[in-house]
Amino acid sequence: MRHSLPSVIELELWSRPGSCLPPEIGKLEIAPLCSRELALREGIVLGLSEIPDPAHSQSLAVSLACGELSRRAFAGYCVENGLAADVQSMESAARFLEHSYGRALAWVHLEASSTGLEIGERINSWAHSQGYCLQEPCTGVCFLNGVSLHHLLPHDA
Repeated sequence: MRHSLPSVIELELWSRPGSCLPPEIGKLEIAPLCSRELALREGIVLGLSEIPDPAHSQSLAVSLACGELSRRAFAGYCVENGLAADVQSMESAARFLEHSYGRALAWVHLEASSTGLEIGERINSWAHSQGYCLQEPCTGVCFLNGVSLHHLLPHDA
């Protein structure tokens, strides 16, 4: 007998641009607080740690090359924050990207059902009340406070 796994909708909690949060805050504070305050079962909100790596430098290089971010703004940010103004510096790149776009703080795993989406809407409301944003990871779209998430349901759910 073959068992099928339930469909899951993957979302992310993000900080807002302009922030520079401690590396472990998603894992140690934000995810546990969200889960506790909303009485969520374990595994729905999973906190993330920020660990600078080469992908940050690569992402920054692409954003600079296409003109989405400016080298002048990057250099100014680095000077203001005592960082190396070098795109290859993983820490400088990670912190400037966080300042420019925000960063993922937690993964949110919702059952692909009306109940799962109701939980997602509660998480979205909580995120806005805390100054965070619930996003669809593939598009980077931040959901407005109070929006219905039912458009995320797969057609076969």
